[in-house]
Amino acid sequence: MEHTDEPKDAVVQPRRKRGGLLAFVGFMILVGGVAVGVIAFPNDRDGRDTLTFVGAGVGAVYIIINLLRWMFKREAVRGAGIAWTVAALLLLAVYGKLVELLGL
Repeated sequence: MEHTDEPKDAVVQPRRKRGGLLAFVGFMILVGGVAVGVIAFPNDRDGRDTLTFVGAGVGAVYIIINLLRWMFKREAVRGAGIAWTVAALLLLAVYGKLVELLGL
């Protein structure tokens, strides 16, 4: 028989999801899109704007999908408010770039 130091009735708490890290990753997706746009289209403003639009959209969708998935699984999320705020700001950036690209 093996001897272990852990009590047999130890409660294991699941690791909480981190909304702040999720918001950071979504924002970095936007930064990546902007960086690729600047490098790929140094003289074409429409190309840069298009990649900024796509980067902001992908970042917002990434944050929203993960937050909704965690909510439906009823998992505890620490910092969900900051993640929702960053997603909303990214959606505003998408709207602004869309208006700028379409010339409305």
